Amino acid sequence: MTTRYIPHIIYATAITSLSTHALNQRKLHEEQQIHYETHIALLESTIQRLKSGETVPEKDFERLKKFSRDPELDRAAARGFETKENIGWWEVVFGKKRLDTESARQRSEEWDRRDLEKVRKEVEDTS
Repeated sequence: MTTRYIPHIIYATAITSLSTHALNQRKLHEEQQIHYETHIALLESTIQRLKSGETVPEKDFERLKKFSRDPELDRAAARGFETKENIGWWEVVFGKKRLDTESARQRSEEWDRRDLEKVRKEVEDTS
C-alpha cells in the first residue's frame, strides 16, 4: 500500500471535522439566541403586567423559572444524561484518572455518616 495518500486522508478528515464542528456551533448559537429572546420577551411582558397592577398567575412564574435554566441542561436531560463537567481531550484519549478505592470508600462512608446525622436531626426536631 502506498503512503502518499495519507496526508490527503488526514487533511480531508480534519476539514470534515472542523466543518461539522462549525455547523454544530452555528445551530447551537441559533437555538440559544431564540431561547434568550423568548426569555426576555416573557420577562418584559411580566414586568408590564406587574407595573399595570395586574395579577400574574403562578403558571407564568413557573414558565419564567423554566426559561431561566440553561438550555444545554435541557438538551442533556432529553438525551438521557446530565452534564457535570467539561471533558478535555486528555480524558478522551487517556481516560480519567481514577481514585484509589480506599479514598473513594472513605468518602462514601463520610457521606453516609452525614446523611444519617441529618435524618437523626430531622427525627429529633419533629419529636
